[in-house]
Amino acid sequence: MMTPVVLLLATACSVSAADTSPGLHSRQDCAALLDSLRSAAVERTGPLGLVPGGPDPGPPPALEVPAYDPSTSDVDLPDQVARSGPQVLFVSGRTLLVLRARDGSVQRRLRLPKGYESARVVTDGRRALLLADHDPDGAEPATPSARVLTVDLSAFRITGELRMPGSLADARRAGPLVRVSVRALPRLEFPAPPPPRERASPDFAPRARQHNRDIVREAPAEAFHPSYDVTSGGETTRHKVPCQRINRPVGDRASSVLTVFTFDLSRPIGDASPVAIAGGPATVHGTAAHLFVAESDPASVTTRVHRLDLTRPRPLYVGSGSVTGEILDGEAMSEHDGYLRLAVGDPDRTQGDLYILETDGPVLDPVGKLTDISGDNGIRSVTFLGARAYVTTTRAQGPLPALDLANPYKPRRDGDVAFPAASTRLLPSSDGRFLAVGQPRTGRGTPRGLRVSLFEPGPGKHVRLADFRRPGMPGARVEDDPYAYWHDAASGVTVLPTVPNGAVVLSVTRDAGIRQLGRISHRPSSTGVYRALLVDDALWTFSSEGVMVHDARTLKRRAWTAL
Repeated sequence: MMTPVVLLLATACSVSAADTSPGLHSRQDCAALLDSLRSAAVERTGPLGLVPGGPDPGPPPALEVPAYDPSTSDVDLPDQVARSGPQVLFVSGRTLLVLRARDGSVQRRLRLPKGYESARVVTDGRRALLLADHDPDGAEPATPSARVLTVDLSAFRITGELRMPGSLADARRAGPLVRVSVRALPRLEFPAPPPPRERASPDFAPRARQHNRDIVREAPAEAFHPSYDVTSGGETTRHKVPCQRINRPVGDRASSVLTVFTFDLSRPIGDASPVAIAGGPATVHGTAAHLFVAESDPASVTTRVHRLDLTRPRPLYVGSGSVTGEILDGEAMSEHDGYLRLAVGDPDRTQGDLYILETDGPVLDPVGKLTDISGDNGIRSVTFLGARAYVTTTRAQGPLPALDLANPYKPRRDGDVAFPAASTRLLPSSDGRFLAVGQPRTGRGTPRGLRVSLFEPGPGKHVRLADFRRPGMPGARVEDDPYAYWHDAASGVTVLPTVPNGAVVLSVTRDAGIRQLGRISHRPSSTGVYRALLVDDALWTFSSEGVMVHDARTLKRRAWTAL
């Protein structure tokens, strides 16, 4: 049986960061907790139920889980393809395939339950864990449902499943432990919407709003506390998070719950050793040792960050901090050498700032800050690569501002990267070098083909070592899907799946520059090549139609496995 510990955070804040502590209550007052949850839900309740766009806008749209994180090397992120010793795991449709590494042929197939179409997978070599984010058998198909499936790879059978109403927020593996974060909103039943003619009545909105808010005020604690079902050995057990294990923000209202589950792949899913930790509606960043939960409050334009220690037998909340601004996205946090880097912006993203927070002790204090990191342009995103960061702005023609974060107490601007900013993806290479992938555009925003550049950072100047331009070539999928590429820094072999259904293969080295080795195409009926993998001396590419294996040096086709 799982024994969850829950960390509850808020988004419905009405005071500034300077007026309230960013911390959490470690000992819970159950009545105060219920009042906090109810009050926040009442504020977001309208004539038709919980109102999107309120202090808490509800579940976010479908996101990549987890966020792309090139700065974290001590954890394994789930994807549709995973290497496991002499085998490769591939989720295609509702089937988990085990492929032989020597030729890509199918060794075993496992039919997955409904709802696991194109699920993401992580493995420790003996067991696999699959993640899905909807329940096709639910009463409301649009309602998100987080699902986690465990598979014994030696017996090749499903050993357990966890289901929880809510949306996946993050997942990552360190050794045999997998942390899975699920965000859940209150489970409240409101009357079905009336016909449009009745809704047009002048007295409908105030009457229905009041009725729905009365429903919230009278809702029991069970409507707000997380609950989930665990199936193991053919039996399903309902687990509820008790009030005593829920922590809430100091001096604030709590609007939703983020539950962080800990799965130990070396044990059955129903053992007592896995622990569930809860958090708030937030962005999650994790390493093997720490989990950071950041939640932005639109009312005060403040982001609060909470740290969990994952090195103890049971994950433990250890500290919090706050900064001014709203976190940009899931890629805007990165821990490096004991410090947390955090990129934030104003509500309209007209400018952005970067904070560096110390992570020792109960208070995550900012020790370094850079303001207006996007210059005179709006800010889109920040990519952390080691001790440096690069800013993607709204200026389509570029360049990309570079930041030197080696001294956390004195971060500084470090020149610009001369590369078009539109749709740019930065990919780490060897010895601090990195690849920039994107599409130059005309003044009217029309793409002009694929461009790839190799840069080497230097004091105040980023040297372009090599450049590859193909006017008219379709853009790379990695611009929108950060997992849609393969770059082997040792050999230089680089695969960029392109739109609509092919992939360009490049050789990227410091001495020889960037040259095209060839192109790979799958059947036109496929959804396109969307993953690539180097297995020994073989280059694998994956599509909805099958798996193709080529010689990595000559690109001579070795095998095709149709699905």
